[in-house]
Amino acid sequence: MSSGICSNRPDQGITPYRRVLTTCTTDVFLVPLAPLVAILMFFVCFAIRKRHPGEREENVPLQDYTSKNTSAVNREAIHSYRAEREKRQSKAGFRFGLAVLCGMFLLAAFGIEVYEMIRLDQAKLGIGLLPIVPIGITIVLVPLFVPTHGTNKYSRIARPHFFPWALTCLVFGVLSCVLVGVRLNSLIKLGEVENMNKNSAKSKHFIENGTRKLISVLLCAMYGAFSIVYSVLWFHDAQA
Repeated sequence: MSSGICSNRPDQGITPYRRVLTTCTTDVFLVPLAPLVAILMFFVCFAIRKRHPGEREENVPLQDYTSKNTSAVNREAIHSYRAEREKRQSKAGFRFGLAVLCGMFLLAAFGIEVYEMIRLDQAKLGIGLLPIVPIGITIVLVPLFVPTHGTNKYSRIARPHFFPWALTCLVFGVLSCVLVGVRLNSLIKLGEVENMNKNSAKSKHFIENGTRKLISVLLCAMYGAFSIVYSVLWFHDAQA
């Protein structure tokens, strides 16, 4: 199976190092694992919410005292209401900023993954099951801003996320970072440049080992940053 979708790989499916996975193994079985988990959990969350709908509305809004009379008691209530409203708005802005950061990291990872697949295809090295990765990234990205029944806690706002989905997003980021790191370790130790076969070496689209190393480093950074920022976002969403 893996040899058919990872043709002409420089390690030829065999690694000279013990306990080091080949690039074909990482691109077929490891790197796509995290997005596969995210895709599966996306549908599982919908199934859970169908049986246990949970909260249908947002938190009860603050009572608007501005239409009341202006007695001393109500003036104090108005002041308290406005202060609390401003506090909520400032926190909402902070949380939205964190969500935007998460989205930027995911979009960057999406672009890097697509670029890597293009280079691998041009070099005729096969792309494994890497096309699954952009799909998984999209499924994690969209619910950050668009409410869906399976991923958000309330019916009208995108966040806070439903707990199983929030945990899935965090696991997606951490697991992606770890698995791409495993591939980076394979790239470092396998020495693809020296073992590149004759046909790939003649290709004008030849992708060097160093390029894939850089791609993996950037992906680790994007997934790692997403995991950190999303954990902070999850914490602040839970406090809202």
